Amino acid sequence: MAPVATGFFTRQLAIMLASGVPLLQALETLSDQPDEEWLGEVVQGLCERVSSGHTFSNSLRAYPQVFSKAYATLVQAGEETGKLENSLHRLADWLERDEQIRRKVKSALSYPVFVLGLCGFLSLVIVHTVLPTFVTIFQGMNTTLPLITQVMIFLTEMLNNPFAWSLVLLLACVGGYQYRRFVASPRGAVLVYRTAQAVPLVGAILRQGASARYCTAASTLLACGMNLPRALRLAAAASGNPLMNEDADALVKSVEDGLSPSEHMLLSPDIYSDCMRQLLSVGEEAGRAAEMFRFAGNYHQLEMESAVDLLGAALEPILLLGVSIVVALMLLAIFLPLYSSLSNFG
Repeated sequence: MAPVATGFFTRQLAIMLASGVPLLQALETLSDQPDEEWLGEVVQGLCERVSSGHTFSNSLRAYPQVFSKAYATLVQAGEETGKLENSLHRLADWLERDEQIRRKVKSALSYPVFVLGLCGFLSLVIVHTVLPTFVTIFQGMNTTLPLITQVMIFLTEMLNNPFAWSLVLLLACVGGYQYRRFVASPRGAVLVYRTAQAVPLVGAILRQGASARYCTAASTLLACGMNLPRALRLAAAASGNPLMNEDADALVKSVEDGLSPSEHMLLSPDIYSDCMRQLLSVGEEAGRAAEMFRFAGNYHQLEMESAVDLLGAALEPILLLGVSIVVALMLLAIFLPLYSSLSNFG
């Protein structure tokens, strides 16, 4: 799924419907997507389903990889209330804000990832071109080599061995497959998410980002006329937080039993923030829950952006320190036995 393309399509469709263009004609017009051929094929499929009698929301459900469950449900709410263009405008706003969050995180991590990739590439070049010469020299010495040099020799021989590379690649593929299966399970997703939350700064970004998406989705769904229990369940699914998704049924049950959402959230402070609970409590008393969810979403997005900026600033010295340590260890591994050999020669 490409959120940018989907958001742009949603905005275009909302504008055309607000201008009085019939749905089928608007979809036929938007099926011409020269820059996003895959999206054009999807929209063409939507045209065929709508023209054969399916509702627009049911047609969207035929493409779950492009349009999420919350997206299709929000469109259905717009169809039922006769305000489809309003629902699409709110959906476009939601998708655009979600994309802003993704871009902010990618922007902060792009430089550290580039530095790590460059260091890894240069390390492999050194291992394949420079270190084998020193390994040959060290193996010809009749002295006991320092432990750090022995480790360097072992790693150099392993990295220059095709069988070792094949074994590492096989283990990586098996490990990656098992990890994906584990994360795909509800229990695995919760465990991985809790572990990631314990990492400094990374945990703050995850919490604030998930809260921002949850509040924005809930605000959008409620503003389009969806009932509260259904909106809370779909917002949890859209948040990307498995803890919220796991707690959604309990939250809906509490609401159905007569508790307010803020009262239930008070029982799970590790999932729902104080800001969200307090604003929602005020909104419940004033009958403005959708607006308060929107305010909470804005707050959490700002907090998330601050955490991302802080992470980007913190990673640079950490990476510099890490690279310095690797270079220092490599130099020690090379020069310690040479220095010892020269001392014995003297």
